[in-house]
Amino acid sequence: MITNDAELGQALEQMERMSRALAALRRDVYPINPRQFALLAEGPQDELERFQEQIDAYTGRSELAELHAHA
Repeated sequence: MITNDAELGQALEQMERMSRALAALRRDVYPINPRQFALLAEGPQDELERFQEQIDAYTGRSELAELHAHA
């Protein structure tokens, strides 16, 4: 859970690293074995989603989306 701007910065840095890892898998594994890529990509994709959810909660974006859903 992100509780301050420093943690937000760390989460964004982690997302950048996960994105680079995913891009490397796409570049190196997918052309050889798309099925293996799909399996290996699950972890980084899950982490990216988790970080995005935390960022959305910290910035209030998730609350805004919820308000729009009920409007």
